[in-house]
Amino acid sequence: MEHGYRFLLLVPLCSASLAADIHISPTGSDTQAGTAEAPVQTLAKARLMAQTVRKANSNETINLLLHPGTHRIVKPVAFTAEDSGTAEAPLNILAWQDLTAPEARPVLVGGAVVTGWTKSTFNGCTNLFETDLKPLSITTPFKQVYLNGKRLIWARYPNEDPAHPYSGGWAYVDGTRPPMYKDIEGERTDTVVLRQKDARPWSQPQDGEICIFPRYNWWNRIEKIAAYDSSTRTLTLTKKMQYAARPEDRFCIMGMREELDAAGEWYQDVKNQKLYLIPPAGADLTKDVVTVPTANDILTFSKTHHAHVRGLELTGSEQCGLRFTDCDFARTEKCLLHDLGYFGGAAVELNRGTHGTIRGCDIWNIGGHGVSVSGGNQVKLERCEHVVENCYIHHVGQFNRHGIGVMLGGVGIRVSHNLIHDMPRCGIFHGGALNTLEYNRIRHCNLEMEDTGCTYTGGWTGGWQTIRYNHCTDSIGFNNHGRFFVFAWGIYLDESGCGNDVYGNIVERCQVGAMHLHNARENHIYNNIFANNAGPQGKTHQLSLQTWNNSTNGVFLRDRQPKMLKEYEKLMTNPAWA
Repeated sequence: MEHGYRFLLLVPLCSASLAADIHISPTGSDTQAGTAEAPVQTLAKARLMAQTVRKANSNETINLLLHPGTHRIVKPVAFTAEDSGTAEAPLNILAWQDLTAPEARPVLVGGAVVTGWTKSTFNGCTNLFETDLKPLSITTPFKQVYLNGKRLIWARYPNEDPAHPYSGGWAYVDGTRPPMYKDIEGERTDTVVLRQKDARPWSQPQDGEICIFPRYNWWNRIEKIAAYDSSTRTLTLTKKMQYAARPEDRFCIMGMREELDAAGEWYQDVKNQKLYLIPPAGADLTKDVVTVPTANDILTFSKTHHAHVRGLELTGSEQCGLRFTDCDFARTEKCLLHDLGYFGGAAVELNRGTHGTIRGCDIWNIGGHGVSVSGGNQVKLERCEHVVENCYIHHVGQFNRHGIGVMLGGVGIRVSHNLIHDMPRCGIFHGGALNTLEYNRIRHCNLEMEDTGCTYTGGWTGGWQTIRYNHCTDSIGFNNHGRFFVFAWGIYLDESGCGNDVYGNIVERCQVGAMHLHNARENHIYNNIFANNAGPQGKTHQLSLQTWNNSTNGVFLRDRQPKMLKEYEKLMTNPAWA
């Protein structure tokens, strides 16, 4: 995928207030003054200098100007309330444009470069290299390795299948699959039984982790392995999963030394502080750059109000690129975020706070969510007024297959004018109330999941959301047995989703139908175009309705209703919900 970097023609912001410019360059020195001619080297140093300026004059806009080049962020740069700006004098963290090289940009990498590669043999492989991690003082496990900024493969069984990137490269739990919705008394949720052909001679099973899609195939889990009983071919996990691993559920094993056997794979020997790598075709470790994450997040902001980030490229961290928590008027614009994150986190997280904006960003190759946004008070129906708009988000959820293009939960969030495609599950997953999804183009979703849509919401205590003027196509659906074109819609109102307005949308080529309502109530659906949906055979419907029954043995009365009533009772006496 080519990215045009169309967002990087940047200059320092102009303001009627005074402005202090602090320059940061990879070739600078933290002993220098922070001018354009004598920049500091680290953003951490620039932050301390900015605090001094702010204390001397709180009315002064502060511009932290990052020069083009690679900025190594070995641990998160953490901004706090002390770094806050104001509406008139914000804190700006900006790309500085070098007029002699206008296409160059600052790249913030959340990791360290690994060098000193020597040819080695391992598992009978001769095309293998190793290096010592002791010079970097790395004594804990990491989950990612990057070659020239591209994520490599953690040694795994079965090996990845490039010809079948979604349906290939999986093993399956032993046994005959029972009905999905049949509960089994005493069923364990912390064991996985392998088929005979998948039994492996693992010497240190506790090194490994399992990626598995348990029971319903609504999401996957990645869990650490506690033990392996070769006599019963049973893996025991370090903690229980929400659902049991049932026969024919698909999985892979990652991180075992015996599974380092394919080009592009790596294995970390944590105890001996070694890293082993089989280079992909064409790689040259004497010239190429290998990076391992040392920072969970690259930049974090906690109660840092009026902080603006613009024009940066962020990559290579273990969890998030940017994480905002309890920040008012935070703004992220025209940034590139890619090739970062394991199971948790997102490229950009906006947690609580008010009036946050994520605008004009390109986001791709993310382990978890593209963007995660929360805020507002659902009981009091207080709006947070966060906005996600004009972003290009694709190929996220590469470890957390429940990784969503835009994951939002809260009150008063607007998601608009985004292009979202190639998602393992939904393009937009929206919980809460009074949120608006509008003018989004969402396509090729649910490539690794089923029972979902391009957009998805639900719940008795949520709703009153507006879904309008979106174009949703090619919601595919993939089940646990390796079959495509199943159980996926364009717009999905689940679990009693109520009070939603759905209008002006175009929904095409979604496999089970354009829209599904699972006991959804009091919704207004009008003036939409639903065309060419209902699967290749056209056996289902453009719009489907499914209701709970009143059987005392049914799932609703036995399980769902008691949980929903507890949430509903919190709202019953609140005037905002009257």
